[in-house]
Amino acid sequence: MHTIACLHVAFGTVPLFEAALERAQRPDGIDRVAMHHVVRPELLANVDLDGTAREVLSLSTDADAVLVVCSTIGSAAEEVAPVISIPVARADRSLATAAVDAAEPGGVVTVLYATDTTAGPTAQLFAEATVGRDVGFELVRVDGAWPLFEAGDHRGYAERIAEVAAAMPDRNVVALAQASMAPAATLVGRPLLGVPTVAVDAILAEMARR
Repeated sequence: MHTIACLHVAFGTVPLFEAALERAQRPDGIDRVAMHHVVRPELLANVDLDGTAREVLSLSTDADAVLVVCSTIGSAAEEVAPVISIPVARADRSLATAAVDAAEPGGVVTVLYATDTTAGPTAQLFAEATVGRDVGFELVRVDGAWPLFEAGDHRGYAERIAEVAAAMPDRNVVALAQASMAPAATLVGRPLLGVPTVAVDAILAEMARR
């Protein structure tokens, strides 16, 4: 049995990653996989990158891979990854890669986000992903969405994101920067790239390469 440790900042993203794992195709040699979920809301509340790094190091001692789910603190995963022998990833890195790869030459990736703490790390991530590529990106804040999520209105949260996504130009690739936004993809009549699916597929592939 292989284990992926997932570090979350909200309980609402746990079932999204379980569902993504259930849908994922298993690479050769990675047949049985389970997830171990740890939820630490305080890491987001304090934007605690040092605390995130310590948590990743701790999780890595009893797992075959570690995913940091939150886009705001995800950079901490990449800071400590070089000193850990198993795959360690920020979940949204694979989103940026997939979105840029999906864009046509000269195209634009529209990145939707809901909470302000995500904007800076996400902008940096997509800037890195588009280096040397004939692809641009823009960040669009989904106003009014995050208070719905914080209030536990996950349906309203997804509907608000879907409303904004549906208004984006058809030619643009639309990516949902935060893992919690993924359910909106089922409410829109156009493809939307969400974090859980691409992140789980990417970490499984990396586990197989190791």
